[in-house]
Amino acid sequence: MTASHSGPYFVDGTPPINGIIAINYGVVSTPFLAVSLNSLYASDPSSGLSQMRFSSNNSTWSPFESYSANKFGWDLSQYGGNINYGIKTVYVKFRDNAGNESISYFDDIQYISGISPEVFLQDIAVSSGQSSCYNATETVNIAGNGTTFIVQNGGIAIIIAGQNIHFLSGTFGKQGGYLHGYITTDDQYCGGQPNTMITKTIESIEIPVSNLRQSNFKTYPNPTTGNFILELPGDLQTKKIQVDIFGMRGEMVLTATLNGERKHEFSLSDKPTGVYFIRIVSGDKTETLKIIKQ
Repeated sequence: MTASHSGPYFVDGTPPINGIIAINYGVVSTPFLAVSLNSLYASDPSSGLSQMRFSSNNSTWSPFESYSANKFGWDLSQYGGNINYGIKTVYVKFRDNAGNESISYFDDIQYISGISPEVFLQDIAVSSGQSSCYNATETVNIAGNGTTFIVQNGGIAIIIAGQNIHFLSGTFGKQGGYLHGYITTDDQYCGGQPNTMITKTIESIEIPVSNLRQSNFKTYPNPTTGNFILELPGDLQTKKIQVDIFGMRGEMVLTATLNGERKHEFSLSDKPTGVYFIRIVSGDKTETLKIIKQ
């Protein structure tokens, strides 16, 4: 026996309407290209919201992703955006469970040059190969309130503040990554070079990676006054090794590709004194070391 059904049947052909989006919870300006997208919503009483996608120019769109009321880590320079200062617009389109797509809705924010007095670093992951620097003239708040800040294997995160750094619950450094925070003594922040030699930092805070193991690489002398040697273990001497060196403000200062070398000499002679981070990549393995230039 075959069951049969008779109408009427309803076909949802109405797209979501009355969409809402707010950048950084509706603030007027930001000195960062990475922003959060909040209050994401559209009315769709028939089948309900299913997906959403975003654009910085209403033309080049990100792939559809599952609907959520918030999206963190949107880059204003991607998907049709740029790195120029000025008004930035983020567009959103919603799709319901029947496949109907809404028109675009948008919000604006002023991307400004400068450093905020206080920043909150929440739901951020610094991935392998990424070197990120975050700063505030007064206070940097990291994670907390159920959010996370994670430095993945091969990632480097530098935190610079004028007065306070708060490493709150949810701050993690994975093996092979590096997280370093300090209070500036010369009013120099991300991307800048110090005007004077720093011999001591105030309230310096450093969180090493969890479960740190003995490194297979050797650097000497460390501290150094200029040149230093990077020595590779025997099993890597026949492999291609990528070495990148970053300063305390997250800027790359040296890079090299090693092929079949057991030892390689690097020079920091023309670089300012301070802490430098050496990221070593071999295949799918990454390791991060620290060296001090006096």
